[in-house]
Amino acid sequence: MLCQAPDTPLGPPSATAEDARALEPRIGELCGQLNAVHAELVDVIADAARTGAWQGAGIRSLSHWVSWKCGMSNAHARQLVDIAERRESHPELSARFDDGLVSVDQAAIAVQCHPVDDADFAHAATVMTIAQLRLLLRASQPAPDAPAPDAAKPESVAMFHSRNGDWRCDIRLDADRGELVRAALHEARDRLFHDGVVDVSWADALVDMAKRSLDSVAVSRRERFRINLFLNPAEDARATWVNGIAIPDAIRDLLLCDGTINPTFTEAGHPVNVGRSRRVVPDRLRRLIERRDQKCRVPWCQRERGLQIHHLVEWKDGGRTDTANLIALCEHCHRQHHKGQLGITGNADRPDGLTFTGHNGHLIDFAAHPQQPSRPAPAPKRPYRHPDGGRMQKSAILFNTRRRQLAPDHHRRFMPGHQHQSISDDEPSAN
Repeated sequence: MLCQAPDTPLGPPSATAEDARALEPRIGELCGQLNAVHAELVDVIADAARTGAWQGAGIRSLSHWVSWKCGMSNAHARQLVDIAERRESHPELSARFDDGLVSVDQAAIAVQCHPVDDADFAHAATVMTIAQLRLLLRASQPAPDAPAPDAAKPESVAMFHSRNGDWRCDIRLDADRGELVRAALHEARDRLFHDGVVDVSWADALVDMAKRSLDSVAVSRRERFRINLFLNPAEDARATWVNGIAIPDAIRDLLLCDGTINPTFTEAGHPVNVGRSRRVVPDRLRRLIERRDQKCRVPWCQRERGLQIHHLVEWKDGGRTDTANLIALCEHCHRQHHKGQLGITGNADRPDGLTFTGHNGHLIDFAAHPQQPSRPAPAPKRPYRHPDGGRMQKSAILFNTRRRQLAPDHHRRFMPGHQHQSISDDEPSAN
C-alpha cells in the first residue's frame, strides 16, 4: 500500500477528541464546497483563455488578469491557470475537482503529471498530502534522454527584504554564467584575504563586488543609484528604505554615523516642488516619488524595479514638475500610456486620486469586487476527506518506464509484493 496510518493519533489530548470529531463534518462540507467553487472559477478562467477575454491594456498574461480580477496572489493565480489549461488533458482529475473531492493545491500538483497518468494521480490526490503528491510527481518523471534546453528554466534573480529586515537574494543562472559569478566571488574573497581580512566570508566578497561596481562609474551616474534611507526628525527615529520597509535600529545608527544628508524642505506638510523651473525631474524629487509610490503606480502592476518618472500633464502642455503631477511607472506601463493604450489622469499625491482608462476611453475599474452570493454554493459529490497523514512507503512506488509507449489499457503501476495493478478508487490506500 502507498500510505500507512500513524500508530498514535495526532492532535490534542483525548479530553478534546470528541470536540475535534464534531468539527470534522463541518470542515469536510465547507472544504468540499470551497473546492467546487474553485472548480467553477477554473471553468471561468478556461473560458477567458479560450475567448481571449483577459487581454487588455497593461495586462501581461492570463495569470496577471486572474490575480487582478480575483484579488489574489500571483502564485495562487498561476495555480488556477495551470489547472484551467489542462482541463481537457486530465479529465479524471478535473472530474474529482468538480465534485469537490480534491483541493486546489492538490489539483495544481497532480495536474502536472503526464496525461496517461491522469487516472492514477486523480485518485492519489484524494488520499495523499501535498508533500506526498510532490514526491509522487517527482518519481513519475522519467530521466531526460538529453540535457534540458537552456530555455526550460529561465535565468532569474529575485531580491527581497525578509520580515526581520535583512536583505535576501535567490539567483538562478545558466551553468557558464554561474561559473563566471563564482569566479568573481572567489577573486573578491581572495583579494580581501590578502588585504588583511582574515575571516572574510562569501557575503563580504559579494558586497565588495557591488562596491567596486558602483565605484567604477562616473559620479553623475552614481547619483542615480545612490542608496537612500528616509528619516523624519519631526517624528520618531524610525527610518525606512525607499520602498517603505523599516530599517533595523542598529543599521540606521551605523549609517547615520557617516552619511550624507540631503534635506527636503516642506510646505504645509508637502515637499517643496520644482514647478515650471525644470522639466527634468531632479534626483531628490525622484527619490521622494519612488518612496511615495513604492512600485509602478498602475494598480494591477506589481513591478518595483526599473521605475520611470512620468508627468501626468506633459511639460509641453503646461505640466509642472511637482509631486502631484509625477508618478512612478514601469517601462511597460509607461510605454502603454504613451502609445495611447492606457490613460492616466488625476492628482498623484492622493492615494485614490488617479483615474485609469483604456484605449477606448472607458474607465478601468481596477479593484476586485466580491459580491454577495445570489445562490447556494455548489454541492460537492461528498464531503471532502482530508489525507490521513500516514507515512508514504516510497519503496512501494515503482513506475513503468514504458508507460507512455503502451496503450492506456496496458498501463500499470507495479507494487513490490503485490500483483501488478493500477491504483483505482476501489483499492485501499492506507492500512
